[in-house]
Amino acid sequence: MHLRIVPLSHVTEADLQRWSALAQQAAEPNPNADPAFLHTSAQNGVGADSLQLAIVESGDRFLLVMPFSVEERLSGRRLRHISTRGAFMHEFASKNHALLAPGEGDGAIETMLAGLRSFGLPDLVDLTVVPVGGPFYSALRRLGEAGRFPVVERGRDTRVHAVRADLGEPEGEHWYAREGDLFSFPMAHLSPRTRRNMGKYGRQIERTAGGPLELAEVGSGDILEEFLDLQAAGWKGAEHETGPRFRARGLEEWFRAVVQAFEGRGDLRALRLSANGATVYLAIAFRSGSGHFGFHDVYDERFVKSSPGAVGRVAQLGHELASPSAPSFDPGMEPYYTQANSLYPSRREYAHLFAGGGSARSRVVAAALPAAKRLRERLQAARGA
Repeated sequence: MHLRIVPLSHVTEADLQRWSALAQQAAEPNPNADPAFLHTSAQNGVGADSLQLAIVESGDRFLLVMPFSVEERLSGRRLRHISTRGAFMHEFASKNHALLAPGEGDGAIETMLAGLRSFGLPDLVDLTVVPVGGPFYSALRRLGEAGRFPVVERGRDTRVHAVRADLGEPEGEHWYAREGDLFSFPMAHLSPRTRRNMGKYGRQIERTAGGPLELAEVGSGDILEEFLDLQAAGWKGAEHETGPRFRARGLEEWFRAVVQAFEGRGDLRALRLSANGATVYLAIAFRSGSGHFGFHDVYDERFVKSSPGAVGRVAQLGHELASPSAPSFDPGMEPYYTQANSLYPSRREYAHLFAGGGSARSRVVAAALPAAKRLRERLQAARGA
């Protein structure tokens, strides 16, 4: 088992094949560490080519792949370190954890942390958005508790998640708010008020469009240009907003390339919600390993008074988890989207961790972080008082 550091722009075809194999069988899937997303991004001029990959391999197998960048500041203070959430990942990725082969956590992570300095890299690693209780988190905590490496948890947040068991039992063959409302539409996990509103919004859309709502799987050729058109026409495309704004920012080719990369291996999950031939909502999701993950969505603002985004997201949820054996669905929603987050049945905690490679410097820095955090919180509280 040994470590290699490979610039993302220098990944070979052999590396790409082994990386893809790891992404498909990873213990904790991550679509943003999947080469269909990351390698494709590096080829499309959006800044991903500045990333590097920490690769732990054994024989012809990749056991760990962690995308990272070298950063000069941490929490506003000068500290050269490795981060899994540099500029590109912060802007384009909702997940930052490494890909890890099943059963290889402790050894692969130990090999990575212990080997960083031999490549001239800092052995101070900022690990963000790591699923609590997952294999990477658990292995890293074990190494920390055993005294092998300094490991500090700097904070947590909670993000939405969905598994089939949390949706409740369907009423008959479909999940309706009431008999006759919409289509296969999961409602049991929602509050009574939200259920009533979903039925009301669905009927409003149908009256406006002059026909019933229909949900269909579509390919990239059927959806990409329409998606870009709807986004550019709505708030997500507006110059003064903070939305994705693919056309305004020159990201159309990147968007097309990533979607088509997942589609090329059969892992695109694109949906159109329509009524009487009029598109109401479009959603793009990907399969990566054993999970399904949301990428981007958009709605036609002609229906904005009827909450087409909420209606569409619940429809997508029902479609992704229609089978009792369906994998988990992660919509990739940031925690601050409170209203949209309320539509999903499950929550999962994510930790923000700091780990050292075992050098004296890394241990000193890790030991100082909790005190520095407490001091910063007291100063912030004093300013707000």
